[in-house]
Amino acid sequence: MIEMKGSYSRRETIKRIGAAGLAAVMPHNASAQAAADFYVGKIVSIICGYNPGGGVDVGTRLIAKHIARFLPNGTSVVVKNMQGASGIVAATIFT
Repeated sequence: MIEMKGSYSRRETIKRIGAAGLAAVMPHNASAQAAADFYVGKIVSIICGYNPGGGVDVGTRLIAKHIARFLPNGTSVVVKNMQGASGIVAATIFT
């Protein structure tokens, strides 16, 4: 087998892509600290476009409960239900 200069095996290519991806998602201390300072003492609202007590609402509240663990202390997560027109009412608050 003739190997060309500068070519990599498939395994080496996968390793390089994995290393680049890992470096890209690793948080930098300065930006992580700035994000932590931004969220302290604030309220994060998650809007659910369906009725309270339904399946979508239960899933939304489950996500809100677990996402709060990853936010800095003092940050509250609140679920707001805005039912109507299969979620269109909730979607129009951003327009």
